Amino acid sequence: MAEGKKYLRISEAAAMIGCSGQTLRNYQVKGLLVPEIIFESGQRRYSVSQIEKFIQEKMGVKV
Repeated sequence: MAEGKKYLRISEAAAMIGCSGQTLRNYQVKGLLVPEIIFESGQRRYSVSQIEKFIQEKMGVKV
């Protein structure tokens, strides 16, 4: 993972947005919010900045 960048697990990212992990999986399928990192095991990692940007752009909320 990139140095200095904070990454969130799917449950942490979902909590930050206020949705479920399944909703984030659906967003990924639709191309709305694709994790920055997907491990071979299927684990997803979202950057904090990516989630903040999503919240601002898609939900109209300042973080």
